Amino acid sequence: SALALEPDLLIHMNMAERRQLKVAMDEGIPIVSCIRSNAFFGLLNRGNYQLLAEYDRWLLGTDNAMVCNPSLLEEMHFASYLLGKDHEILRAVFRGFDLFGVEPKILVLNKRYNLFKSRNPILSVVRRINVEDVEFVLDKSFYEVFKLFS
Repeated sequence: SALALEPDLLIHMNMAERRQLKVAMDEGIPIVSCIRSNAFFGLLNRGNYQLLAEYDRWLLGTDNAMVCNPSLLEEMHFASYLLGKDHEILRAVFRGFDLFGVEPKILVLNKRYNLFKSRNPILSVVRRINVEDVEFVLDKSFYEVFKLFS
C-alpha cells in the first residue's frame, strides 16, 4: 500500500514481499535499509537485503537514533557481517550524496590504526574504521580554499 502513495523514498521495506520490492525497484524509488534497527525489533529480512544490495538506488540509514547510535560506520560494520557484501554496502552509504544532491564530505583517517598494512581497503573501511579513526572532515568548500594556498 505504500507504493500506492507514489513515494519519493521508501524506508525499511524489510516486510515487503519480493514482488513489491521489484515494483519499487522498477519504478526507481530509492529504498533505505536501517539494518541495526530492524535487528533490534526482530525484523531482519536477509532475503530482502540481499536483493536490495544489487539495486543501484539502495541506501543504508541509521533510523534517526531511535534505538541505535546514528553512525553510518557502525551501520556498515553490522551490515557487512550480516550480508558480506562490502562493496555494495559502501556504495549504499555514498549513493545518498548523488541521490539527494548533497556535496560529499572528505574524511581524513588516521591510517596508523585500522588501515595500516590493509590488503583490502574496502573491507577495512567497511568493517574496521571507527569514529575514533576520523581525524577531521573536509567539505568541498574547504578543499577549494586549501587548493588556493597550496
